[in-house]
Amino acid sequence: STRMTVFPQKQYAQTEQAVRIDGAGGTTTGKGMKTYLKEGRVDLLSNVRGQYEAR
Repeated sequence: STRMTVFPQKQYAQTEQAVRIDGAGGTTTGKGMKTYLKEGRVDLLSNVRGQYEAR
């Protein structure tokens, strides 16, 4: 995402922008994201799509 609001004290970040996550063997995209840094959790909020290569 090109724009994200980070709350360091809460270990939390969010955006309403388009998001792209590239990982091993695939890509996930969506619109809007909430990130819980302490928990290591990312929630994509809408229009979520994933494309992964079968191994």
